[in-house]
Amino acid sequence: MSIDRSAGERTTFKQAIERYLKEVTDKRPGEASRLAERARLERFIRDEGDLCAYAVANLRPEHFEDYRDRRLTQTASGGAPGGRGQYKAGSPDVKLRKDGKPRANAAAPKPGPKPATLISPGTVKRELTLFKRVIDHGKRRYGLLVNPVNTEDGKTPGRERRTRRAAHS
Repeated sequence: MSIDRSAGERTTFKQAIERYLKEVTDKRPGEASRLAERARLERFIRDEGDLCAYAVANLRPEHFEDYRDRRLTQTASGGAPGGRGQYKAGSPDVKLRKDGKPRANAAAPKPGPKPATLISPGTVKRELTLFKRVIDHGKRRYGLLVNPVNTEDGKTPGRERRTRRAAHS
């Protein structure tokens, strides 16, 4: 028996993600999870044009391993420009007394920006799990036997472990 892979050869990964956004993400009951998933997938489409251009049938595990390795070397952006996570440069408006000295309750200057931190392995694992769900959503439609995003093995390097502490009475 032969499997028709023509739909998977015609559909790009970007188109599969857009379909997933429409059919799954937009129907999620929780607004926070819906927004987080949408933001993660839209960032991927925006930043990973080469990977998004592949036909779904031509995606290989090596593509996602390369993505994982590259992503683990990137630094976190700290959120959208002007968003809550961004450091806003500039001095605060300090109110001065009539004699020109700052008021006693004047706002202290904000500390400088935090040093850039690498994307955590947990973040990358969540992204790969999301890509796996995108492909699983259309697996039969695209004529795929195997999902190229294999997160079952848990081989994200440097995986974070829980630290358990004894409870003190």
